[in-house]
Amino acid sequence: MSRLGEAIRRKMGSLAPSNRRNTALFLVGFFVGILFLNLGKEILLEEGGLFDPETLTGLKYMVLDQDTVFYYVLKKRGVFLLLLTVLSTTYLGKIVCRAAVTWFGFAFGMMLAALTVRFGLKGQVLAIVWLFPHFLVYVPATIFFLLWCEGLHDTIYRKKNLPTDEEKFFAWKAVQFLLFAAAMCFGCMLEGYVGSKLLTGYLRIF
Repeated sequence: MSRLGEAIRRKMGSLAPSNRRNTALFLVGFFVGILFLNLGKEILLEEGGLFDPETLTGLKYMVLDQDTVFYYVLKKRGVFLLLLTVLSTTYLGKIVCRAAVTWFGFAFGMMLAALTVRFGLKGQVLAIVWLFPHFLVYVPATIFFLLWCEGLHDTIYRKKNLPTDEEKFFAWKAVQFLLFAAAMCFGCMLEGYVGSKLLTGYLRIF
């Protein structure tokens, strides 16, 4: 048991630099997203723009087919998972991973800024409801998936942590990928069947 704990501590220690870098990239994207929204709010928040009240009103009274929502988000998350996996095996794989982290921060910053400018505190609560509970699964799964992609890229191109048994190594990578895919599927279920109900429920009292 102590050996397992020591192995886990060593692995987490080796991931610390990547975690710090990805956190920094996310925060840069987040603040750039806020700045971008505020600089362009006259265009981005005009009638029919981001989170337009009329659009939210229509969503409030919409009868959502939860199966349709589930399959829609499953398709989007599945494409992201497969695309990033494929790109991580290319020479630009690590750059793509870092660009994805920055984009996530940018998108979240814009979303939060837009809802705050439009609706104030109610908008901030709406942002939380919009992302709950599925992002409790998406966030940790995406963090570890991006680190997995970077590790795969390093093994292929920088010859880091070269396995002594390549067959077992790639078999374990495949198992990890399936775990990420299962987590994403679970997140999609939460988003399609729970999150959509919470969102429309909150919009009805918004």
